[in-house]
Amino acid sequence: MPTLDRDNQTGTNRLEQQGIEMDTERQKTTATRHETHITTGQRLAWIGTALMLLALGAHFYRAGNIPFVICTLGFLLLHASRALWAHYVVGFFLAWGVMEWGQTAQGLIAMRMQLGAPWLRGVMILSVVAACTALASAHMLTKAHSRDRERPGNPARTQAAAFILTFAGLYALRHAAVPGLFLLERLFPFWGGGTQLFLLSCYAALVAGKLSSPRSARKTRKAVWVFFSCVFFAQIAIGLIAEHPALAAENPHLPFPGLIVFGPVYRGGLGMMPFLALTAVVLTGSAWCSMLCYFGPLDSLAAGKKPVKTPPPFLIPLLRYGRLTVLLLGLAVAAALRYSGASPGYTITAATLFSVVSLIALLFFSRRYTGMLHCTTICPMGLVINVLSRISPWRIRLDAGRCTDCGACEAVCLYRAIDGKARATGGASYRCSLCRDCVAACPHDALSLRNPLLPPRAAGPVFTVLVVFLHVLFLTAVRP
Repeated sequence: MPTLDRDNQTGTNRLEQQGIEMDTERQKTTATRHETHITTGQRLAWIGTALMLLALGAHFYRAGNIPFVICTLGFLLLHASRALWAHYVVGFFLAWGVMEWGQTAQGLIAMRMQLGAPWLRGVMILSVVAACTALASAHMLTKAHSRDRERPGNPARTQAAAFILTFAGLYALRHAAVPGLFLLERLFPFWGGGTQLFLLSCYAALVAGKLSSPRSARKTRKAVWVFFSCVFFAQIAIGLIAEHPALAAENPHLPFPGLIVFGPVYRGGLGMMPFLALTAVVLTGSAWCSMLCYFGPLDSLAAGKKPVKTPPPFLIPLLRYGRLTVLLLGLAVAAALRYSGASPGYTITAATLFSVVSLIALLFFSRRYTGMLHCTTICPMGLVINVLSRISPWRIRLDAGRCTDCGACEAVCLYRAIDGKARATGGASYRCSLCRDCVAACPHDALSLRNPLLPPRAAGPVFTVLVVFLHVLFLTAVRP
């Protein structure tokens, strides 16, 4: 009898569990139907927003702004997307459109008044169009915010911010400071600039979404970093062999990060790369060494996927003083070559010798002893970045109450910036590159990125947006 009672109880529990699962499935089905059910008002709002986008496209076409015509078509495709970040982005573009209509109205008034012609009717029409565009923008932003509240943890705002910052930043640079910034624009002047601007902005949104997820952050960072390195070296190769004027290299140079430090001493002035590196340090601290350097991915690939081991005794002095020694020797050699009036052949020989030593360290030491030993023992640029990043507010912080000293963070830190000693001080050492691999690997959520100027929850998304923007900017600025 007790056995029969237990069987009956087990059967009852199974039926209850099945009932709970069926109720849950029914609730999911109902929610899905509710989401897919589109009312007449929603259809009209969608059509109205599409018409406002088409009106902006027609306006840009009439003004001869073909790149923005292409971008408008891209935003129309995003409007048809179900991605939450796309709704934020379309709302932003429509808000930009309101300002465009306002500027057009001001220009119309000035032109008509100068000609002595009536202007009130045209301004009223533009005002109505601007008001409808503003309503469409408010509708898209409100809709995105409402859906965002129903999905906690969704990185839609981070993705939208990455898209908007990339779009606005590249547009401003293209028109204000760097003509011919886009490769496609140099090859296809009619449509290439707008296409590359929109595609790079979408790429920024997708990368920001992947970096926001702890599950995909490490693989995504490495993948986009390797992609950037491939683009960099491919464009240099194309620039050296291409005969097309839009692709030919203007100032060929050896692509090794140490030469970014030595070059200004030899030339007697800063170039583009030192300026970009300083910009990266100001905005994102030492993240140059984990996502923005074109040589680092090679060292990362050489290090492989093996857990980082304790360095052998002979490597410890190199980890402490190697980069400083190389930096001082390199600066001395660069100054001697400059002031002695040495021929370019000596300069090329010295740069080539340094490059060969860097490759040997990368291919042999990093692969054999794990970890990015080129970046942490030889690269003088890495030392400069680590020192300058001390002025940056970005830091990896440890919650001692959550930490169990399991060593998961130490096993994935290719820069050997976090160990028992560093954890005892509440964070990572000065060699930290803010790659955040340790944050993603920690099973107890004991590590996090912090900035005293921002709330704890906002630090990670803001950093992601900034580093993705710089990644896309450097990807774009790489020129043969």
